[in-house]
Amino acid sequence: MDQPEKPPYHHGALRQALVAAALETVERMGHEALSFRDLTEAVGVSRTAPYRHFADRDALLAAVAVEGYSALMAAHHEMTRTEADPQARWRATARGFLDFARSRPELFRLMYETRLAADLEPHPDLAQAVRTVYDMTLSALRAAHPDLSPVAAEGRMVVAWSTLYGYAKIRNSGQLQGFMRSLLSEQAIEDEVVAAIAG
Repeated sequence: MDQPEKPPYHHGALRQALVAAALETVERMGHEALSFRDLTEAVGVSRTAPYRHFADRDALLAAVAVEGYSALMAAHHEMTRTEADPQARWRATARGFLDFARSRPELFRLMYETRLAADLEPHPDLAQAVRTVYDMTLSALRAAHPDLSPVAAEGRMVVAWSTLYGYAKIRNSGQLQGFMRSLLSEQAIEDEVVAAIAG
């Protein structure tokens, strides 16, 4: 039997509380561990309460992913705020992405390795967050390479994204075996990755 909510939440606060609790679960145990039942117990509300704000579990996970993209944007601004040179800003953008993937691996996995990433249409807020990060990254690339045509810039962006995401994924999942990097530190590998996209 559903329990009454305790404490009562004013408008908007329940949604924020659910997203915050879901984010904590995702970062601690991965998105697979998230359940509405456990979440409502953690927040102290009835089992039906989340449905006032989220149609289903995917909608809640999408809201958590939006928080991830906001954090990624904040990391970008922190990494690039002291860089005046466009090339240095582009390299800092790349390092910010890799640092985020390293420091928040489960949130990164939710953002980039679930069906949410492949099907943005049901989640307009998430689609906008993804687009904002893409536009920011493309802008940094174009500033670093002003000679590129729009077509060439988009192509370079695909290459940069593939390189950064590919490296972050194999590093986070432990696929970079010792024999593959016997002569290289992790920092040296990251330097090579950044140099490859800096072009």
